[in-house]
This record gives sequence, structure tokens and C-alpha cells, in this order.
Amino acid sequence: MVRVNVFIHNLSAERFWDVDKPLPPVRIATNLNGVGIN
Repeated sequence: MVRVNVFIHNLSAERFWDVDKPLPPVRIATNLNGVGIN
């Protein structure tokens, strides 16, 4: 479950990153937390 969540998060981050500016610190922190849980 955690891995799936992280995977979906990464996909969403990539899409937002393409359209928006660089990822905000909040998203980076969330990604780091997901990796740490894994």
C-alpha cells in the first residue's frame, strides 16, 4: 500500500512539475517521508 501511494504521488508530482514551477518544499518532504517508510 505504501509503495502504491508513493508511486501515485510521484506521478502526480511529475505532472504538476511539468505544468507548474519546481516542486514546493511540502511535496519534497512528503516524498522523503514516503521513501523513509519504505
